[in-house]
Amino acid sequence: MFWETKKEYLGIHAPFIPVEDIVADTVRYLRDYISYIPFEIPILLFLNIKLKTPREICMNEILAIYVVMSFLGSLVRYRPEVLEHMLEKRDAWIIENFIRSVPTNFLAHARNFLDGQYLAYRLR
Repeated sequence: MFWETKKEYLGIHAPFIPVEDIVADTVRYLRDYISYIPFEIPILLFLNIKLKTPREICMNEILAIYVVMSFLGSLVRYRPEVLEHMLEKRDAWIIENFIRSVPTNFLAHARNFLDGQYLAYRLR
C-alpha cells in the first residue's frame, strides 16, 4: 500500500521545509494507521493494514488481542470440548504462549489508549 502527498518537501519548485514538518505531517495524515509500541524497544511504531469490511477499519495489536481473547473466552464458556481438542494437538503451544504473553501487552495498550498518551514501559 502506498500513501502519497501533493505537498513537496524538497525540490526545485518547493521551498525548503524542515524534516520535523515531514514527520509531523506523516503522523497527522496516517494517525489512524499508526500503532505505537508501548515497550522500550528500538522500534517506535507500526503502520497497520486496512481491513475491508462494510467500512474500512485498521487492524492493530490491541484489537487483535481483544478479538482472539474474546474467541477463546467463548470457547471456554460455550464449547470447552473444542478448546480441549485444540489444546491436545501439537500446535497447542501457540495458544499457550499467546495466553501467557498478551495480558501485559493488552494492559499497556489499553492504558495508552484510554488517556491518549504514549508511554513506553520497561519489561522486567
